[in-house]
Amino acid sequence: MSMLSCPIDINSGSAYESIETQQKREISSALKQKRKNKKKYTFDSSTQLGTVPLESVENLCSPTVEDWKEENVPAYDPWKSTEKRDIIRCLIGGSKTTKMKFKLAERQRIMNLQKENSCNLNLKNNFVRFHI
Repeated sequence: MSMLSCPIDINSGSAYESIETQQKREISSALKQKRKNKKKYTFDSSTQLGTVPLESVENLCSPTVEDWKEENVPAYDPWKSTEKRDIIRCLIGGSKTTKMKFKLAERQRIMNLQKENSCNLNLKNNFVRFHI
C-alpha cells in the first residue's frame, strides 16, 4: 500500500503564505466590490436633478378623468371568466366531501374543454395552405 503525500509541505511555511496571499486577494476584491456598490447606490443632492419640493406639488391640481360611480362597468366574476378556459380552479373552504366533488367536477370540466379544443384543432388542420 502506497502513501500519498501532500504537494504542499506544511513544515516549510509556504502553505501558510499561500493561504495568507489568497485571503488578502479575497479581501481586496471584496473591498473593490464594496466601493463599486457604494458609488452605485449613493445619492447626492447634485445627482437628483429635477426634484420638486413638496409645497409646490401640493398646489397642483390634477384633472380626474375616471368616474367609477357613473361608468357602467360590469363586475368581474372570476368563476364565469375561467369557466370556458383550461385553467385549474380551487375551492376555498368547504368540507372534504364538497372539495372532493368539486375536484371531480373540475376534472370533468377540463377533460370536456380539452376534447372541444382537440376537435377544433382537427377542423382547423383540415385546411392546409399550399404555396404555389
